Amino acid sequence: MKKILVLGFALAATGALGQVTTWPDGYWDRQYGFAQPWSVSYMVSLKVESPSAARDKAIKLIEQSGGHQAQNGMYGGFGRGGQTQQIAFTIPIEKADKAAKRLLTLGDIQQFSTQKMGMANQLPEIREKIAAIDNEQKANAAELARMPVAKALLASLSAKLAQSRDSYEAGVGSAMINLSLMDAHAPEGAAPEIRYKQAVPVGPANESAAKGALGALRSALSIYYGDTEGHYPAKLSDLTVGGKYLSKISKIRVASHAETDAVTIITGVKDAASLKAKLKDTGGWAYVADPKSPMFGTVIVDCTHSDSRGNQWPDY
Repeated sequence: MKKILVLGFALAATGALGQVTTWPDGYWDRQYGFAQPWSVSYMVSLKVESPSAARDKAIKLIEQSGGHQAQNGMYGGFGRGGQTQQIAFTIPIEKADKAAKRLLTLGDIQQFSTQKMGMANQLPEIREKIAAIDNEQKANAAELARMPVAKALLASLSAKLAQSRDSYEAGVGSAMINLSLMDAHAPEGAAPEIRYKQAVPVGPANESAAKGALGALRSALSIYYGDTEGHYPAKLSDLTVGGKYLSKISKIRVASHAETDAVTIITGVKDAASLKAKLKDTGGWAYVADPKSPMFGTVIVDCTHSDSRGNQWPDY
């Protein structure tokens, strides 16, 4: 990054750039990565007479409002006090608030909150950077032709910013509604957390639990990202501090692996293909904890096998 700035000042000194732009401190050091495909997240928690029946009603309500169930967005299990159902929906942002409030008619409210992901604030800056690089490349094409390293660095930075821009733009018009339905007949004080049932051998129930836990991790990361104004945690366990985002990192059981909540830290990846190549096949979680990577903040299942539907775990 410093080489790019040095290049800009050097060209300006020769008259190639005209007037030098003064950037704020840290402007070119900020990292963006990939955003979740929504810009607002709703957390709705209810106590209901029948979690299963309420889930079906919730699906109909959201579909009537123009939304739909998120891919792999439903999971269930048993808390210490009884059955719990959780389900995630994606919905156009202009319909999200009204739809989320319609869900409140299904039971007694335990939690209702919203969280903005901060995309609207960061997109203009990303676009500004892309435009600045494009203008510099065009205005100084002849000089850059004699400086292949600088030319490659500018092209690489522009490509990473474009990936982040596309990721952020994809979520601008969408919202996520995370709905938790708890059994109203559970004893008072029962924890609402999910404890996934394990079956032997591994089958669809285990796979659904793993996919649900993956969705919960990603939602927690998105909320953390918004709370910290564009930063992901250095490790997944940071999400459990004080129980603010997660009570724990869920254990999962996939393919031929034993049940585990192990987290493998991945660094030095530039895209999904290179991330897959670095997997350790532990059967737990793989987390990109590398601020220099465009995939910083990505979490996937650390398994190189396929599920019962023939889909590879890293593709979820």
